[in-house]
Amino acid sequence: MCAGDDDWFTATGEVEIAFTHATGDLDLEAYDAAGTRIDTSAGTGNVETVTVPAGGSVHVFGYAGAQGGYTLTVR
Repeated sequence: MCAGDDDWFTATGEVEIAFTHATGDLDLEAYDAAGTRIDTSAGTGNVETVTVPAGGSVHVFGYAGAQGGYTLTVR
């Protein structure tokens, strides 16, 4: 995650990002096929998880412009 960068992925199922919170607070949102936000994970740990319905997408972004690397897993 770079400054001013938001990442979008098409996914279905449970989506998780793992990162080092001390480096930057990353958050995760799930959207349905119509583009409506349906789930948000905005915790303060090293993992954020949302559930994405079929045809949906996931949005990864840095809270307050935070930056840092992450690993995305779809289950």
